[in-house]
Amino acid sequence: MSGTNRPSRNNKYRSVLKEFRDELFNKEDLEHERRFDAKSLPLLLIALTTGYIYSQTHQDWAAAIAACFMIVYALYFVINRTIYIVRLVRGDKTSKPYNQTIPQSTKDTGERLLSKIVDNDHIYAIIGGYVVPIAGNALLIIYSATHAQWALWSTVPLAVLYIAYWLLTLIVSINRKLIKSLSERDIRLHEASRRMAIMQRDNAIASRTHDTVTGGLSYIAFTAQQTMETLDRNSDEYLAWSKIEATAQQTLDNVHAVIDILSSPSAGTTPHSSDQSTESPVDAATLETSLQSRLTAGDDRLHDLGFRGSSIMSGDFTSTTKTTLDECASLIDELYTNIASHGAEHCYYRILITADNGRIVITQTNETGPAANANYARSFSGRGLGLHRKTIEHLGGELKASIENDQWMLQARLPM
Repeated sequence: MSGTNRPSRNNKYRSVLKEFRDELFNKEDLEHERRFDAKSLPLLLIALTTGYIYSQTHQDWAAAIAACFMIVYALYFVINRTIYIVRLVRGDKTSKPYNQTIPQSTKDTGERLLSKIVDNDHIYAIIGGYVVPIAGNALLIIYSATHAQWALWSTVPLAVLYIAYWLLTLIVSINRKLIKSLSERDIRLHEASRRMAIMQRDNAIASRTHDTVTGGLSYIAFTAQQTMETLDRNSDEYLAWSKIEATAQQTLDNVHAVIDILSSPSAGTTPHSSDQSTESPVDAATLETSLQSRLTAGDDRLHDLGFRGSSIMSGDFTSTTKTTLDECASLIDELYTNIASHGAEHCYYRILITADNGRIVITQTNETGPAANANYARSFSGRGLGLHRKTIEHLGGELKASIENDQWMLQARLPM
């Protein structure tokens, strides 16, 4: 029985020793050692230098300074190593990995070689951490006891090697910080170039929109005004042309607003990219009045085209942001346009706006089929609703649409 337990017990001991070894030489823990040596190096150098001066001149002040700095170094050593051992026993991570990630493209052969020397744990253990410092201290002890000159002079190359290693570490650290700074600058320049490209694109879109869309709308409005001047103000034809003129003017104003956004200095960012919490709120009364006016205008347009239906707004609305209000108004206009373009001839439609648990819910239904007016019809691309879906999702809402039994159904939910 004991024979079968002995191999398992030995394996357990080996496993414990392996874990201890892996933890002892963990790179993240070794970084704690490097920080200690880098910070304590000035203390040790001053102590060794003044100790050497005392050995040559026997000046009491040199002995006093050397003793003070050695005491501080010893205290620092005891405190630091105690913290290190406690963290090691608890299994805590002592720091981030020493080696920083630097793009290989920014390193030449010399930089890679220096980085390998500094990052090599074995070189650190031999030169910067243990072997050289311990050997140097041992030689100083021998010299103090025997006054053998060979022991004193043997410390010189060790001291040079020790100092050179930490100077090299300092140079590599400064170089890495410089590379990081340059990389961040390149990122900022790239971002500025990207924003500039977006601004140039937006300006081109604004210019083309102004030259094409606004020209056509202005012509429609001007034609409607000229026709209205020849008609009786009480006639149905005059009323129809007045609606055409008003719609063209309203659309022209909206296009101008879009052009202003595209050509503004902040056009490199989307209108909805700013923090909504910094926007001035829109009160509930303004929200209801604005959306109700959109519903009324949309119903009038569809009724003039022969569609049957109604739009209703109900519920307890609260204050919201201007961004949310603008998106709701824009989506409502898109819904009326889609009904006129893609709804069945003289179909029945319904648009309902309600408040539900702090959200604005917009629901639309209508029959699908041949367009109500062949001259007004346009092919369905889905771009409009696709753009609205992205905006609504960015605001924290959702938009869903489906067709069932020739019945189009859409619902959008936006946070107030």
